[in-house]
Amino acid sequence: SYDFSYNKTGYPELSFHGTAPWCLNENEPNLTFAYLYTEEKEKYHMEKTSFIYVMVNAHWEELVFSLPVIPAGMHWYLACDSSGMSAAPGEEQALNTFESYKRTARSSAVLLAR
Repeated sequence: SYDFSYNKTGYPELSFHGTAPWCLNENEPNLTFAYLYTEEKEKYHMEKTSFIYVMVNAHWEELVFSLPVIPAGMHWYLACDSSGMSAAPGEEQALNTFESYKRTARSSAVLLAR
């Protein structure tokens, strides 16, 4: 079971988002959404905390997703996207921005922060 409360990282273990972080209207049908999964190092016995951000754009138009703010010293990396790009673990491509990521129509992507 996921822990929706805030933990030692300052983030919930699992949170849901729209194209803007922390802004998902659960009362409307959504063609775009994202979720952030936080792996707390102490809870999962890891070397350091990591974040996984999955963006889904089922809309027929291109959209820009604003990215959640991550702790200082961490960077966003592209793990895979529906265009066919996929990186081996540890070989993910660093993003040039901390602010946003553009998704084409009917596409998805997975970002990692470490």
